[in-house]
Amino acid sequence: MDTPAALADAVQPGALSYVVTVGADGRAHVVPAQAALADGTIVVAGIGSRTRSNLAAGSVVTVLWSPPDPGGYTLIVDGTGEIHDDTVVVRPARAVLHRPGVGPHDTHGPDGTDGTAETAGTGGCVADCVELALS
Repeated sequence: MDTPAALADAVQPGALSYVVTVGADGRAHVVPAQAALADGTIVVAGIGSRTRSNLAAGSVVTVLWSPPDPGGYTLIVDGTGEIHDDTVVVRPARAVLHRPGVGPHDTHGPDGTDGTAETAGTGGCVADCVELALS
């Protein structure tokens, strides 16, 4: 299976990523990692014992990459993880580029441009999001 072009374009080679899992107690566990794309999956080597036990209890995992530049997009990929030795292979289910959007009193987004800001819910939370096609 080939990696979707939109996802391949969004990942900066060699960039630091973060792996997020949730334990049986409901607490999130976040660790820095080097994640790479391979055949439509995200491969993360060198996982630790807590990440391993969280994935053994439930396969839900999120991998995110910080933006390469201030005001840039954070890449967030949700999926399911499968443990192979000291590696987790993540099958992406959803991917989005996300950054703060235009606030209620702002006229420009974080990079100084007029973004495509969307208001989420009724709390006034504003974000600039781009959903990536995975198929």
